[in-house]
Amino acid sequence: MVQQADALVVSDDPVVVATIAAATSALGLRSRGTVSATEAEAMLRMRSPTLAVIHSGCAGELVLGELARAHPTTHPVLVVDRPEGEAASDRRVVVAHPYALVLRGSSPERCAGELQMLLERQVGDVRLERGSVVHLPSGTRFRHEIGVRMLLAYPSDLCFKRRTTGYTALYRFRKWLSRVGASVRVQPAGGATSFYRLECVDSQATFGSRDRRTSQERGGDEPPLSATSG
Repeated sequence: MVQQADALVVSDDPVVVATIAAATSALGLRSRGTVSATEAEAMLRMRSPTLAVIHSGCAGELVLGELARAHPTTHPVLVVDRPEGEAASDRRVVVAHPYALVLRGSSPERCAGELQMLLERQVGDVRLERGSVVHLPSGTRFRHEIGVRMLLAYPSDLCFKRRTTGYTALYRFRKWLSRVGASVRVQPAGGATSFYRLECVDSQATFGSRDRRTSQERGGDEPPLSATSG
């Protein structure tokens, strides 16, 4: 099953929307852009995007709040061009999404360059490439966007409750990593939990240079993918 990774781009500035949407499309994501907060919220009600690039401003405020409230597996990139003291909603998103990327004072062109680094990141021997996950030694691809979500969040954990499409896709990604003999695995984040993260099983494995904060292990109400599930 193929499900393409997608990006939502929101800004008051149509030039920013066009530049970032073009950049994410060139990197293999299906991109949707808008200057309307109302339209962006409608898009979010239909689907949680893989990536959300939010240029803080009038249109971005409501979208940031909605991301923090209802979209825990979307990877937010916040493009901030205002004083820190005015960015309470930005901070809420970073708390809700420990893997959020915040770009301060970035031009659209610089933001596009940062997104390229993010969307081509490598963890162990798997790498993001044009919206899919590639196992570098074998050249095998995993084309469902769940793999992109997991690599973007590394090493933080994401919540996937059982009996959801996200959980089913995560199970398939876990099986694929095992089948190709990748140096990373999907692991539960400790105990009876709905949270999962990528972990390198090879201590020498390398990953992208952007340092990311690991969130605390949190309990959940659903049993995890076990280390021995088949």
